[in-house]
Amino acid sequence: MGEFYNPDKLYKGGSRNNSLINKKMIFRVLGVLLFIESAMFLLCAAVSLCYGEQDYQYFLYTILLNTLVGGVLLICSRGAENRLTRRDGYCIVTFTWFLFTLFGMLPFYFSGGIPSVTDAFFETMSGFTTTGATILDDIESLSHGLLFWRSLTQWIGGLGIVFFTIAVLPIFGGGTIQLFSAEAIGVTHDKTHPRIDVMAKWLWMIYAILTIAETVLLMIGGMSFFDAVCHSFSTTATGGYSTKQASVAYWNSPFIEYVIAIFMILSGINFSLYFMCLKGKGKRLFQDDEFRWFMKSVSILTLVITFALVFQNHYDWEKAFRRALFQVATLAGWILLMFFGVGIIEAMSTVISSLGNVGPGLGAFGPAFSWAALPDAAKWILSFLMLIGRLELFAVLLLFYSGFWERR
Repeated sequence: MGEFYNPDKLYKGGSRNNSLINKKMIFRVLGVLLFIESAMFLLCAAVSLCYGEQDYQYFLYTILLNTLVGGVLLICSRGAENRLTRRDGYCIVTFTWFLFTLFGMLPFYFSGGIPSVTDAFFETMSGFTTTGATILDDIESLSHGLLFWRSLTQWIGGLGIVFFTIAVLPIFGGGTIQLFSAEAIGVTHDKTHPRIDVMAKWLWMIYAILTIAETVLLMIGGMSFFDAVCHSFSTTATGGYSTKQASVAYWNSPFIEYVIAIFMILSGINFSLYFMCLKGKGKRLFQDDEFRWFMKSVSILTLVITFALVFQNHYDWEKAFRRALFQVATLAGWILLMFFGVGIIEAMSTVISSLGNVGPGLGAFGPAFSWAALPDAAKWILSFLMLIGRLELFAVLLLFYSGFWERR
């Protein structure tokens, strides 16, 4: 009898050359996404121009390179079958995050703000994956455009680069569900809405509302509009980047600390639950095991740290509670790092921080220090671990399995 129908081997024009990967469609999507990143660079160039800074030109250089590569990818995609499989989705998502980071580091490098390729790549990967670790020891030396781009990487990466595109530019047709499944974390479909692109718009609207609300409150607390926007970007993404080397301590404001801590907690809740509340199913929020576990964990850890600060460090109760709440709301690779001269505590903590996308480590790379002193090799390893942590182990490592690319 004839061979069973296999959707991976057939399409409108006939055979896909027995390939498991729809390469032309992957090129098309990557090309379009690079054009979207160029639009982000254009926004950052506008910020630099508004402040009379010359760094706008470095964003323009990057836009030219982005557009060139994106154009080549689109030319190579001519005649592509307009359909994506889950396998194609994993390729697109992983390559997108790598390409966005590769081009995203260029403004830092071209401007001299971060003169090392390794450091520029690390800083950008930490931004997009919302890890929040930094190699910068003088953040205020960066221009407004670069600081805005640094915070924007976290905001875009918070829900996902491809997920953002699904919301603002639904160009992927029937492949939307494959891309959503390959990238989205912290967001579950579970038939919340039958159409992913519609759900993506709602979730990004919630994301934007949280960002705008926090911006207004931070301005009321004394931040400038620019600082408030940048901190709101990093807070709703649960990333942690700041426009000041001293971070939030620069303002010495309990009000600002409370606002940021509360919005970090709000942003840590599964956004799909907010969507259910908007649909009039608010009871599901308190019935959700993930939400209840999250809130219990925050409460217990905050109380434990509060008591420790009061009785061991002699803080007053309000300050102890505020600092505890703020810290709770923000926190095989280690052997490789030790091989490159990193201490065991620092190696283990930076690896855990990178895989968990949670920022500061311990010891010499704790919250009060940057990661600039790490060897370059260690920074590349940790950058890779950040990507694995953000997209999940399976999605990235699958691409290194030879069977993934084999033809039938």
